[in-house]
Amino acid sequence: LGPYLVATIASAVVTNWIYFNGRESAFLAWMVHTAANTAGQSFMPLFGGESRVTYFWVLAAVNVGVAAAIVLLNGRELRAR
Repeated sequence: LGPYLVATIASAVVTNWIYFNGRESAFLAWMVHTAANTAGQSFMPLFGGESRVTYFWVLAAVNVGVAAAIVLLNGRELRAR
């Protein structure tokens, strides 16, 4: 449950950044979300049984990495408009 929650929160940061920086395009945010889910599903068969937890930690690490990059590169611009 832990890695899934971390991945979900980080993914929300990424998706919201895309939405607000894509002229509030829900379609663009939806497309990126769909692409991320598709990519994630393509790697899931590599992690079967007990290693499924590893899959969610890798997913969390990727999402946190992208969210951290967004915050580091756009820190001051992330303030409320």
